[in-house]
Amino acid sequence: MITAADVRAMPLTVNRFWEGSDIVEVDAFLGRLLTTLEMFEQGRRDPFPVTPENVLDVRFTRTRAWRPGYDVVQLDDLLDLALAALRQYADVAAGIEVDEHGAAWPLPDAPGAPRALPVTRTPAARPGPATPATACSAVTRELSLAQATSHGDHRDVLVVETPDGARWAATSVTRTDVGIVLTVG
Repeated sequence: MITAADVRAMPLTVNRFWEGSDIVEVDAFLGRLLTTLEMFEQGRRDPFPVTPENVLDVRFTRTRAWRPGYDVVQLDDLLDLALAALRQYADVAAGIEVDEHGAAWPLPDAPGAPRALPVTRTPAARPGPATPATACSAVTRELSLAQATSHGDHRDVLVVETPDGARWAATSVTRTDVGIVLTVG
């Protein structure tokens, strides 16, 4: 999960030669986002928090060539990570824990939660360390580049490779409130 320190450390490239996002507007929004993340990290409540809905709804003025603006793709990647963190904090505040497989479980000390969860789960075997999720904007960028650089008869096929090396053709792509869902089979 991204922290306030991670947001501060993430470099945002300033573009002058192509479209970007207004620097003043972005800096103001990121300042509010940093305050919210810091408050969550300290276990305090922000009286005016940035919510997941705010991140989904924010629109920045686009800059034109020769006027400096933040790189749109980098900014989208940052906002995707921030959205995931804010959703996780919101789930914890609501007494819900989301595991590494995306399943939601009541926290033991949440109101109305069972005292013990008598369920034993065996996590799926994964080779090597867990890989962080890819931002939707990064997937979109790679897909647009793949279309332009693919060769042969299979230019328009999306293939998903699983950790065990198996490859599956995607049968559907759906945009949901939690991200992009690829169905394979």
